Amino acid sequence: MASSGLINQGFETGNLNGWSMGTVMDFAGVVVADSYTTPYHGSYMARLGTPRSSGQPIGSNTIYQEFTLLDQSISFAYNIFTYDATNDHFHYKVTDINSNSIIGYYAQTAWGSANTLKSTGWRTVTLDLSGYLGKQLKLEFDAGGNGDTLYPTWAYIDSIPTPDTVPPTTTVSTNSI
Repeated sequence: MASSGLINQGFETGNLNGWSMGTVMDFAGVVVADSYTTPYHGSYMARLGTPRSSGQPIGSNTIYQEFTLLDQSISFAYNIFTYDATNDHFHYKVTDINSNSIIGYYAQTAWGSANTLKSTGWRTVTLDLSGYLGKQLKLEFDAGGNGDTLYPTWAYIDSIPTPDTVPPTTTVSTNSI
């Protein structure tokens, strides 16, 4: 959503322009559709971690962006894949830069049985940040291995189509005479 103040939110430049990389133990970058999923919107999506059935480095794969909030909310989509049970993580966090306070946070760390591929499917998030209009915020996404190298976890991040990017629907009604 361009009006939120975020740059390249849907990664449609085909790279991480506008985003910064934090810790990257495995992979943090922009990809097209792969054998696990297609982008939620457009042709590109960010991926944190590497798709595979076993083995991953322990640690985080983080991207973030500092921005001035220009709209009352921010929206995005994520899709998590994992073979892990409890040792890996995914989170997003929104921080007010001036006060260094966390104003939005979600974490997923428990996945069910190990060694079977699980996916959340694409989930959409809209965060009401109307109390922070005009403020400097930081949006961060992080996925990776916490405690073992056996079962990998990776996540995809993408934008949600806004009304100005979705073609209008035309409804025609006919009356019989």
